[in-house]
Amino acid sequence: MTTKYLSEIISNEEISTWKPGDNIFLYNGTGTGKTTFINNKLAKIAKEQRQKILQLEPRLLLKKQQRKDADSSVIDVESYQAIDSIARFDQYSIIVLDECHYLFSDSGINDLTDRHYQILNSLECIKIWITATPDDVFEYFRSNQIDYKLYPKDYTESKVLNEIYTYKSDEELENILEFVVHGTNLKAMVVMSSTKKLLKLYRKYESISSVVLGTGNLSGKTAKMKNMIPKEIEKISKDKIFSGRRFLFGTSALDCGVSMIDYNLSIIIIDGIYDIQSIKQIVGRKRKQDSGDVATLFIRNISNSTLNGFNSAEKRWIKPAHTLLTKGIDYYLEWYLRNGNRYPDKHRIIRDEKVNGVLTKIVNDKKLTFFENRIKRTTDMICRGKNGFLITLKDTFGINVSPWNDDAKIYTEKILEDHYQKQTVWWTRSETQEFAKSLGFTDKYRHIITSYKAINSILENQYNSTYRIVCKRKKKKVDGKVKRFDNVWMIGKSR
Repeated sequence: MTTKYLSEIISNEEISTWKPGDNIFLYNGTGTGKTTFINNKLAKIAKEQRQKILQLEPRLLLKKQQRKDADSSVIDVESYQAIDSIARFDQYSIIVLDECHYLFSDSGINDLTDRHYQILNSLECIKIWITATPDDVFEYFRSNQIDYKLYPKDYTESKVLNEIYTYKSDEELENILEFVVHGTNLKAMVVMSSTKKLLKLYRKYESISSVVLGTGNLSGKTAKMKNMIPKEIEKISKDKIFSGRRFLFGTSALDCGVSMIDYNLSIIIIDGIYDIQSIKQIVGRKRKQDSGDVATLFIRNISNSTLNGFNSAEKRWIKPAHTLLTKGIDYYLEWYLRNGNRYPDKHRIIRDEKVNGVLTKIVNDKKLTFFENRIKRTTDMICRGKNGFLITLKDTFGINVSPWNDDAKIYTEKILEDHYQKQTVWWTRSETQEFAKSLGFTDKYRHIITSYKAINSILENQYNSTYRIVCKRKKKKVDGKVKRFDNVWMIGKSR
């Protein structure tokens, strides 16, 4: 089936039927021409009619990238957070809500998404809603009987992934990272839920990595990154590639909108993230250039018991909002005084706000909708059986999911082949120990095996590999003098 993009599907005649007050919904997978439609086709029509477009973006990185790509004579690009400071909305005939799921999902970044929605909903202009993960927005529109024109998926989606592997432990994750380090022309985007773990891994690979974090994640020793991150954001915005030779580490700043166009970006690693909508957004950061430009996804497997734990916690965290909505402010205040420790409003769904001059409590219904839907999505995974998370991944991306352990032999073989071809030499003990760690072989006590004889035994008896570590004496000049090294490692073949 020939791929069609939105610019081909939505004709000029169709656009001419849109009128002020209409909600236009552009829904399709990532990399299928939604933003291109705005920047090219719609901008051209607006320019001919002397109209202005306001395009709203959820992230600084995405705002910078869109400002670079958009025609500034027609399109003003701002962040959602700037809505309160926009003086004149009446100058815009069209408002584009890019990555509009942000209004429901960004609890940790913006507590005023419901207020922003109210402002936007009150405007009598054409509003264009864009997202590849529309479930929360659809649910809200339908439950509130909001009319919209949907331009649905009726063409082949651009599939970025060709393989999916799952891993179970931090040790396996580090083995995957080492595979990237020792591979040929490999680059990886690593997105993690834990900032602490991410920073630990970033520091380990700092010389070959770049990082993008929200400024709220930077404090103490990490404050020095505040100068690095804006430069990295500028690099990605301008060139659509990251500066790290091997890795880009990031958290939620990489889950929406921004484009990466790089053949060498062939590995995507996701750790600790279980919501399928977020996973789809992260994968969509890589933009496919042709049929050969694909990536492998490595993702931590999540058991049903862990998913149940997430759901139980989230149900506790949204209970205060439900109590306030159903019982009223007086009951809520007394109830929360007794139960706040057990049922914390961790997602900050409730906030203090003055209404008619009186300070009261307000529920952000957009946030509440998002977390209710996430609980439902997680429950649906669990109901699919023992491997609900894996089944959901398979159905979402249309690709079989395999455990990383099953393919460790293949990737070890690739690492050894690469070093064999390059004739790599490890001269010192520290170098041989570091290479042994990269292979990741462990004994029964989970200690890394660093003996070349023990490694060769594993390669021969467990991996059926033809490669072996050859330990020999070699000489080379050091500081102008010939020095002998007694335990030099190289990769050889046994047959």
